[in-house]
Amino acid sequence: VARMQQEEAKKRARAEAKVLALREQEKISRAKASERAKMGDTSRAPAAVSPKIWTKYDGSEIDLIPIRDRVAELQGSQTKNLHVLFKSHLVEVIEDFLRSPLEKQERHIPNVQKTLIVLAIKSFIQSNYEKTQRSWMMSNERMKVKELGLDIEDVEPVVETCLNRLSELVKAG
Repeated sequence: VARMQQEEAKKRARAEAKVLALREQEKISRAKASERAKMGDTSRAPAAVSPKIWTKYDGSEIDLIPIRDRVAELQGSQTKNLHVLFKSHLVEVIEDFLRSPLEKQERHIPNVQKTLIVLAIKSFIQSNYEKTQRSWMMSNERMKVKELGLDIEDVEPVVETCLNRLSELVKAG
């Protein structure tokens, strides 16, 4: 029993060391991107668009309109609670979203791992539902997904897809 506990402690320590190393790597990447931006290299800078439109970013926190406010804009005179609908569509949209990275990386991930990945992404989106800033790149959820064998650069497309579905529901009546 003691040996199993020691092995478990070693595994946990290695996992924590990996997470710290990944976070440090991300900080260095952000610093380099920031330095490039200061020097005028805009080749990797996000496009100048309305904050309502998703753009890729370098991992630093960006100002966004909170998801809650964007859903409220769609709500209008709707009798349906669109906040509940948004959250109910998350799992399906995340599963659709994961198909592309899995195909690109030519990986087969067991269903248990896939479920854990979906739950991590859903947790990130829900915990940032009301925030004006969110950073997937530096989140614990991203590190969990990476440990589970999948590297997802950004989850904003999931948010946009859910919002588009809600918009279509509102238009359909």
